[in-house]
Amino acid sequence: MIRIYAGHIIHLGFFLSFFLSELASKVMVELLGTYTAENASQAREDAQRCILAALADPNTFLLDPLLALKPVRFLEGELIHDLLSVFVAEKLPSYLHFYQHHKEFVHSLGKSIR
Repeated sequence: MIRIYAGHIIHLGFFLSFFLSELASKVMVELLGTYTAENASQAREDAQRCILAALADPNTFLLDPLLALKPVRFLEGELIHDLLSVFVAEKLPSYLHFYQHHKEFVHSLGKSIR
């Protein structure tokens, strides 16, 4: 007979949610990697969601690979791409500068990245 305690269920639930989140992120990056320069614009919303998910994920520390994705590169010049670039290549003062000049945009993204 296998005994499962409430604590085990909580840990299992946490592990599953972490694993599924990690898997979903990997799948999203893999899918975005299949787009070409010709059709990258079709993945605009997915690229934005991928950036936001990566920025909001406390377990994601390496964001550089996102910049190489063609749908993400398609977003160059937009605030979401600028924000990703700040997280990839800059330090806290640059983020604070970005935030000061684009507060409404940052607030529209939600609490997850502030």
